[in-house]
Amino acid sequence: MRLLWLPVRTPELNPMGTLWGQAKDVVSANKQCTIVDDQVDLFIGYLYSLSNNDALQTAGVLSRRFWLNHASSKNFCISA
Repeated sequence: MRLLWLPVRTPELNPMGTLWGQAKDVVSANKQCTIVDDQVDLFIGYLYSLSNNDALQTAGVLSRRFWLNHASSKNFCISA
């Protein structure tokens, strides 16, 4: 195993950051919850509503230009 240090503030290298940002836009944009737990429930509900393939696509992992394609398995794509 080799550690790979990633530069700070590089969302294109962090697929979870992209997924988080898109979920935040869907769940939180122009909406207010009076209780933080309600916001968390909406966010988690949105993530659970995505299929595995949708989550990978949204995160950019299925892109041919994804930076870790060379290291990932050839059978990484998940069928719906």
